[in-house]
Amino acid sequence: MSQAKKFGTFTGVFTPSFLSIIGVIMYLRLGWIVGEAGIFKALAIILLAHVISITTGLSISSIATDKKIKTGGIYYMLSRSLGLPMGGAIGITLFIGMSLSIALYLIGFAENFLGVEWIRTFFGLGTTLNDIRIVGTAAILILLIIVFISTSLALRSQFVILTTIIISLIAIVLSLIFRVDVRPDHIAFGARPDGLPFEAIFAVFFPAVTGFTVGVAMSGDLKDPKKSIPKGTMLAILVSMVIYLSLAVMFGCFVDRQILLNDYNFLSNIAFWAPLVIAGVWAATLSSGLGNLLGAPRVMQAIARDKLMPKVFGKGVGVNNEPRNALILSFIIAQIAILIGDLNVVARVVSMFYMVAYGFINLSYVLENWASPDFRPSFRIPGWIGIIGFIASFAIMFKLDALAMTIAILLMFLLYFFLSKKDLKLDYGDVWQSVWSSVVRSSLIQIARKGIEERNWQPNIILFSGHSESRPHLIEFGKQLIGNQGLLSNFDLIKTEISDPIKPRHKQSLPFDNKDSIKGFFSRQHFCSDLYEGIRTISSVYGFSGIEPNTVILGWGRQSKDPEKFVQTINYISALDLNVLLMDYDKKVGFGNYKQIDIWWRTTEHNGNLGLVLQKFLKSSDKWLKAKTRILIVNPINDQKHIIYWKTEDILDNMRIKAEIKVINNQIEKRSFYEIIQAESAHSDLIFLGLPNIVSGKEKEFVQETNTLCQDIGTVILLKASTTFKELNIGAKNIQISQSETLPYTEEKTFEPVIQTEFLEIPGKIELSIELKSLHEKLLNLAKHQNSEYYNRLFDQQNSLLDNVAKSIEKHFSGLLKKIEDTNDGNINILFSKYNANLWFRLRRILNDYRDETLIIIEKTLQESITNYREEIDKIIISSPSYIRIPLNKFDLRSYVDDPLSEKYIKSKIKFLKLLSSNKESEHLLAYQKILVRFTQQKLNALHQDLMESMGSDLSHLLMMIKSISSEIYDNLNIYLSEKDLKNPEQLINKKKLEIAERLQLMMKINTENHAEISQNIIDKTAKLALDLNKAFSVFRSNNYHLKHFRQSSISKNMIDELPAKTTKNQKLIVDYMLLELSLFSVQSRFRNAFLEAEDDIEQVFDEQIIQRQKEIKKFLNDYSNKLITNPKQGFNLVNVPELEHSAMIQELFNQLIQHTFNKIKEASKILPEQVEVIDNASIRDFQDIQFQQIQTKTIYVSRMLDFLLQSEFADEVKESISNISEKLLRLKTATNEIPRTLDFILNPEVIKKNEKKLTTEEKITLIKRHAELIDVEITNALELKNNIVQIFRNRFNTIGEKLTLYSFVDNAGMMDSKIRQKEIKKGASMLRKIRNSAAEFIQKQINQYWYSQSIGTIFRHRLKSELDRNRFRINEALEILDKVSIDQEIDNKLPYFYKQLFIRKQYYLSELWTGRERELNEAEKAVRRYRSGIMGGILVVGDHFSGKTFFSHQFINKFYPDANTFILTPPYAGSTDISLFKKSLESALEVSGSYYKMFNSLPANSVIIIDDLALWWEQTETGFVVVSQLIELINKYSRQSLFVINLNRFSYELMRRMYPIDNYFISIIELSPFSAAELQKIIMKRHNSTTLNLRMYSGESLRSWDYARIFAKLASISGGNVGIALHAWLSNIADVKEDTIYIRIPQSPDASVLDNLNPRWYLILIQLMLHKRANLQKLARICRLNTHEIKETIDILNRSGIISEKNPGVYEVTITFYPFVQQKLIEKGML
Repeated sequence: MSQAKKFGTFTGVFTPSFLSIIGVIMYLRLGWIVGEAGIFKALAIILLAHVISITTGLSISSIATDKKIKTGGIYYMLSRSLGLPMGGAIGITLFIGMSLSIALYLIGFAENFLGVEWIRTFFGLGTTLNDIRIVGTAAILILLIIVFISTSLALRSQFVILTTIIISLIAIVLSLIFRVDVRPDHIAFGARPDGLPFEAIFAVFFPAVTGFTVGVAMSGDLKDPKKSIPKGTMLAILVSMVIYLSLAVMFGCFVDRQILLNDYNFLSNIAFWAPLVIAGVWAATLSSGLGNLLGAPRVMQAIARDKLMPKVFGKGVGVNNEPRNALILSFIIAQIAILIGDLNVVARVVSMFYMVAYGFINLSYVLENWASPDFRPSFRIPGWIGIIGFIASFAIMFKLDALAMTIAILLMFLLYFFLSKKDLKLDYGDVWQSVWSSVVRSSLIQIARKGIEERNWQPNIILFSGHSESRPHLIEFGKQLIGNQGLLSNFDLIKTEISDPIKPRHKQSLPFDNKDSIKGFFSRQHFCSDLYEGIRTISSVYGFSGIEPNTVILGWGRQSKDPEKFVQTINYISALDLNVLLMDYDKKVGFGNYKQIDIWWRTTEHNGNLGLVLQKFLKSSDKWLKAKTRILIVNPINDQKHIIYWKTEDILDNMRIKAEIKVINNQIEKRSFYEIIQAESAHSDLIFLGLPNIVSGKEKEFVQETNTLCQDIGTVILLKASTTFKELNIGAKNIQISQSETLPYTEEKTFEPVIQTEFLEIPGKIELSIELKSLHEKLLNLAKHQNSEYYNRLFDQQNSLLDNVAKSIEKHFSGLLKKIEDTNDGNINILFSKYNANLWFRLRRILNDYRDETLIIIEKTLQESITNYREEIDKIIISSPSYIRIPLNKFDLRSYVDDPLSEKYIKSKIKFLKLLSSNKESEHLLAYQKILVRFTQQKLNALHQDLMESMGSDLSHLLMMIKSISSEIYDNLNIYLSEKDLKNPEQLINKKKLEIAERLQLMMKINTENHAEISQNIIDKTAKLALDLNKAFSVFRSNNYHLKHFRQSSISKNMIDELPAKTTKNQKLIVDYMLLELSLFSVQSRFRNAFLEAEDDIEQVFDEQIIQRQKEIKKFLNDYSNKLITNPKQGFNLVNVPELEHSAMIQELFNQLIQHTFNKIKEASKILPEQVEVIDNASIRDFQDIQFQQIQTKTIYVSRMLDFLLQSEFADEVKESISNISEKLLRLKTATNEIPRTLDFILNPEVIKKNEKKLTTEEKITLIKRHAELIDVEITNALELKNNIVQIFRNRFNTIGEKLTLYSFVDNAGMMDSKIRQKEIKKGASMLRKIRNSAAEFIQKQINQYWYSQSIGTIFRHRLKSELDRNRFRINEALEILDKVSIDQEIDNKLPYFYKQLFIRKQYYLSELWTGRERELNEAEKAVRRYRSGIMGGILVVGDHFSGKTFFSHQFINKFYPDANTFILTPPYAGSTDISLFKKSLESALEVSGSYYKMFNSLPANSVIIIDDLALWWEQTETGFVVVSQLIELINKYSRQSLFVINLNRFSYELMRRMYPIDNYFISIIELSPFSAAELQKIIMKRHNSTTLNLRMYSGESLRSWDYARIFAKLASISGGNVGIALHAWLSNIADVKEDTIYIRIPQSPDASVLDNLNPRWYLILIQLMLHKRANLQKLARICRLNTHEIKETIDILNRSGIISEKNPGVYEVTITFYPFVQQKLIEKGML
């Protein structure tokens, strides 16, 4: 039997590896790379690429010398190291990559082959894709035949190819040396200035270093794989690297750069004989393809033999076990890729597959070297080499093509998960067991050494469930806590007797429930004689070092028979420093809806800290994922509310937790904790409560009190934290700012005594002592002068501010008391609210004056004081002697230890001269004036800085005290206002007046004390300067020493000069902060008025329309009962019984009420600025420490924030809630009206049966009384419904009020601004990455121009269609159109709420969203200017429905009439021509009742009345112009008192002007034109860009400019330039929403020809809806002169088909999605 032929190093490894490395890149792209990058960068690219190849080659070599490498090469190595699933996944991807690379090389061969002209001519081929496919297919068939015949033949053919490549290389080198005509003028060392980036060039070169693993794939055919693979692989890598480096240098030195850049085939052109180079190219491509055709099947064969792929691919043929089945599979894959023919696509994926393999080869070596005890290679390399290779592989993959890398890795892991399901294992295991063992060992050592930090804490829980079946909620909670990160050990404690047999430990472990098992959950049984003792034992000893349990969960012992022992057990567990969680489970509600978690926190404890961490783990579970967390804190001191809020907010920020903070003031109400928790957490799904320390001996009382506290509030977790969790203080006592806000002010004052002159004596130095005393007197006088001349003026300004505030507050309370005495109105809530609003207005005016006037005076005064101080000091210095003679005695010349060497030298020198001199007395000439200059420069700058800090702190302290007073007034009066019927208001107001007066007196006292302290400190610190100088001179020092000692201060003169401006600037920031709060107070007061009025209106509607009618029905029944007594024959006439109005009418009243309330609060919000810059909450808190540093501010877009808040928290929420009540109204109406009808049916039967006994009078009376009692029940139901609606309004006000508190408002603004900034940054980065060349820009402009021109043409011309009416109308066709142009329900649910509001809410009149209409705005500006100059008349705005008439009206009024007082008259939803209803609506809008004369003469100056949708006040009937006529009369009479702005759709306008001369009464008629596509793009993208959402095409690609052009051209075409329809169409073309990205599709115009087939009568209905916007059946019947039955039949068909809709009961309008098609069709038919 013949033996299988085996190959050596050169034949089996080096040659195939070398031939795979050397390829097309070297021949066709290396020159271009050198031309682009220059020699230096080209060498860097080559070396960087070889970092991966060399490290990977070394890793392969090391592994090859450890294990026996069998067939499969790389796959075999990886599967034996990383395991079969991982190795198989990499092996399969590598097999596909190698198979595809065959196609890559052969496509390249085909392109070069067909690039030779005579070859194309000879074979009759061209350069088309089909020609490439033909040549590529022929080439792969030839290679397949060679390999099929024999691997040996294939390998021997490699020698021919190798020889050809070597000859071509020699020819290239010789040509480069001897061809002087291509030499460069300058050698290109550097990169081309405007060339490609480094990574782009690298991406082109990198495929040139792949393929060196081909030899490893031949491992099964090698004589000695352990020696051949390392030697052959590394030799091939190194030889190819030398060739690349050499050629790069030669190309750069011997060939002109322009040739390198512009001629890819320059080697053929400069060669002495071109066929040699062409032969080299062919040899390189074919050899690479052949090498992969040899290696790929062997990889698949090895995989199949490991049972990871079908065994048919594992079969071998012949002596050499040729893998022919696998070869055929590889051929098929390669052939498919050749037929694709796209070289770039194939190359992109192939490179990624190779890089994945290289990365995991290095990883395999690193893991084996680090963890495996069985890894003993004879060729060992350092582990860091593998790490470098692994990191470099994936880093370069990411840099080259992140998308392709992701696809390759994703495919590999999908294969891994598929193969892991097969559960195949190697007989001797893999490296992972060693890896995990090493990881666990290292981890346990580190954990035990360092301990657990709070931020890394994970729950390791012991749970005592009793029996798992009896308390499943405990196990559920435990599992949700640990999720995928913790450990949970559940113990079933089973009580046994001591004599019972012991159960083995392995039988105590309970089996897993696979149906509900999670990782980290273990369950055991524990047998014990005493349950509490069992709990103690397990808690003490369970676990081992490194992963000890940290938490114990038990059920709360509500029914415990031994509460003392239960509590002692809790204390024992706590003493072990374990967290204790006790669950009081509510069986009725369980965990509710898993929507809300409440954490109750005391101001100083660590239980709240544990609660925050637990909720974070809890919310990682599926059920609690969307739960909202609330932090609730009971505040006993109202003034500390914001401080507690700040501290809690900081804690949440540090822990990266999103939670709602609610601080509940309890200083005045003093409710019990039980009452508070009942009120606040009654609807929560889970409550965390801290467990206090339990006093010994009171265990039973503790259990009883806790039972009472936790009853009826749902499921509660009582928790006690271990010392792992730090105590977090959220109280105010440690916060400096509390001193300025919590009164009384109790900081201790420290006063330094004035320096006495006797302390300035220096013994023996009389002249110097006299001078120091003189200096002291001068400085003291200067300080006194500064106080009297400057600082007292500042103090007077502050006192004036405080005095003004005190007077305003006193005036407020006095006026309020007087008004209460004078008024007889029982409900004084609105009175309170209005007076509060006046107070906030006065305080704002005081603070504005302080900011704009007083602070300027303060700044000038401070600057003058500094300037004067310096001038006076200069005078003192000039008047001082330049030098003073100081006698020196022996004590002066003593040396001290701290004397510098220079001083010791001077003293020694004086002593020596004294010995030589006959005069025994020595003197020193002190440079007094120079030293004094340096001394004052150093000391006075520091003194001024201290002074400015004191002044700044004093000013801020004063302002914050005023803020505290205003906040207290607001908070306390809010408590009074929360009561509907306030008892003894005078007493309450008087009490609060006295309290505030005492506070103000105390503030004045504190202010005076502060000023006195500052004045005294100025004197003391100034006078102390002489003492400091005395100390300096008391010990003899040289002049140089003194000058150095008093060297230049770090506080410069310029810094001091800037301090006054900084001080006042910071004070302005604080004032703006306070002004914003006062403005918010004012807004809230006005909101409260609006809500209180709304509550009164609701009660009035119910009382008048429902309850009063119900009482009338009851009265009728009682009267009839009394009449029966006197006249038994009295008949029961149902006609005389009152009935409740239709519920739809009442619903409409509610809708009008909501709109009216919304308009009022919208108008109230106008007192707020558009935007304001304020100091942020953190800076205000730390102000005293950072006042001269960079103060953090933020710009708040106030009006925009408030608009969003009102729309989302009021309008939408209330409307949704009220709409849900319509069913209850209908039921109430039906039930009430049915009572007398039922009675009528009984008392007046239509048919009297024979022998039927008639009711007696007594029976009738009893029956009537019973029905009267039923009326009482319905009255009770009506009252309950009324209270529900009122409560809805109150809840909305409370929610808005909470969000309008200053701290919440500023914080929310910060989050919004942050999101906007992030969006802009992302957008900017995205734009920078887009690089366009000039040709693409030109094409792009042409495409854009085409689409935009199409859109403009669409707007200004109508295309006539002439189609035969072949089909009758079908509803399903109309519904298909509706489906195409409507918002998909699934997308609607995914879209964020705020995003939809931006596009569909009419009330969003935000100036930030305004775009275009320059012509119309110019006309409006002229009209307003005319009106204000005295020309009387109105302004008429005409446009299509949905065209933005109302937004335009608000915009031009705000822009050109900014001081206007705007009133909005909203028509009834269904419209009306009732003149009395018009007058009533006008009274409601103007808030004035009475005659028209009274209404208009009561208006404030600069009034504007906007009348929306005039068409709804008009009908096309004989009496339909009544309201319009009245309105024209009002314009004639009262346009001096108010500007009338009227909105009207253009079709109604055209019809009206023919029937009535309305044009004569308007000074301007502004017609709104359609928008172009470009304008619609700006409008829609401005709305979109105001959010943080990204935008992509439905395909996933980013939008290019021509995509925008196509989208908005289509939108313009569909909508006809109508902005409202375009906004709706934008939403309907959103194809998907994923995370923070919206995917948009190109809009498509539906075929609306179905509208051609409508019944002529239907067109009549549609015309009226287009003219009148919306109408009910009765209105349509009047206009169309048809009966309601005929109208109803048509309406039902149109409604069913989706052409019209019924948004409110009984009221119809054309659906917005059908509107443009209906309008176009009616215009085409000449009907409009």
